[in-house]
Amino acid sequence: MSDSQMPRLISLGAISLLIAVLGVTFYRVVAPFVLPMFLAGIVAIICRPMFLWFLEKSHGRRRIAAGSSTAVVLLAVLTPLSIGTVVGSIQLLKMGRQAVVIPNWPERLADLRDSEWTERAAEWIAPLIVDADLPTDIKPVDDGADPALSDSASPDDVMELQEEPVPPGSPPAVDSSDDTRKKRLAAVERRVTETVQQGLAVVAERTLGSIGGAPGLAFNVLGRLAGALLSIVIFTVSLYFYLADGPRLLMTAEQMVPVEARHQKELVLRFDEAVRAVVLSTFAAAITQGFLTAAAVSISGIGNFFILFLFATFMALIPLLGTWTIWGPAAVYLAIEGHWLGAIILVAFGVGIINTIDNVIRIYVLGGAAKLHPLLALVSVLGGLQLMGIWGVFIAPIIASCLHALIVIFNEELKGMAAERSSLIRKPDGNELRELTAKTGD
Repeated sequence: MSDSQMPRLISLGAISLLIAVLGVTFYRVVAPFVLPMFLAGIVAIICRPMFLWFLEKSHGRRRIAAGSSTAVVLLAVLTPLSIGTVVGSIQLLKMGRQAVVIPNWPERLADLRDSEWTERAAEWIAPLIVDADLPTDIKPVDDGADPALSDSASPDDVMELQEEPVPPGSPPAVDSSDDTRKKRLAAVERRVTETVQQGLAVVAERTLGSIGGAPGLAFNVLGRLAGALLSIVIFTVSLYFYLADGPRLLMTAEQMVPVEARHQKELVLRFDEAVRAVVLSTFAAAITQGFLTAAAVSISGIGNFFILFLFATFMALIPLLGTWTIWGPAAVYLAIEGHWLGAIILVAFGVGIINTIDNVIRIYVLGGAAKLHPLLALVSVLGGLQLMGIWGVFIAPIIASCLHALIVIFNEELKGMAAERSSLIRKPDGNELRELTAKTGD
């Protein structure tokens, strides 16, 4: 190393240290907006055909085309959400009014309490929750036998029992086993009621108990709303600039990143393929879940198949909701009407089939479109869900696909370096070998 290179190396080291420090600081500044910007990039890739159509209609005016595309995306997202919120609120209000004015709710609840299914369920769980604390006065009697007639009773006790007259007007004897069964069922009802009341008390304490600190709760809610609005603004602005300045941003990245242009284009292509695969898998899973939900609920005799299919598919596309908002209330309605078997089957089908089929579909679609192995797709989907929440289902497969592309590029670079090194080690030709042999012989 020459003395002239030392100052340059020191300068590069200092600049690298400053870049690392400022990079970490900058990441901490923009970390709250990384997810909206990333989602805006995904939407920009998906909406590029629409942007090109607007660009052609506006005679090459990129700003107008980008603004029109962004406006269409916002309308396509916000309009259904607004309509759904308004319609849902109106329906909930109507249901609340009907629940108040319908006079037969007490009779329905009484029929549900006295139904055969409820009685059987109480008898099944009675030994689990009652026997431990069952009072001695309602312990079941062994086969209904009279204690006075047991083997330990003396002959005098037996004669006294036989000679004791029955008072006139006394009620007939009640079967002790039936009396014990009624008391056990009453104890089950009491225990279940206490458990439900305790659970409701805990929920009320965790949700409404903080109303005592109303200012802190209000500031917390307002802060979350402000953060959500700011994320929407960042998403909108990022989407606009991705569409308007996309080629220039890519060109700047190619110039700043010390990677060959062909590798950068390959990485961008893999990112585009992964994004489209994630979107395709999401819509395929939502349509499948919507079809299964509509089929299950309509077979139960509730609602119209086509309307249920539309609502269930739309709910499946919303990350924090899902199709359980359709089949869950349907199962509750069946239980209230006394169709316990149908409600249990619907819940089992919803939890076991509908809620798990989306992961299976995502795995196989990502394995084909994003060129990921099914095992890698499964691990990325489940790991992203655990680490990043619901957005990890979309982001993790894209990260896995880009990582795979980077590993392939790195491997190609290593092979290229090895080939160049082997070409530098040139083997001597025939004349050189003869000369070396002659010199060695001399």
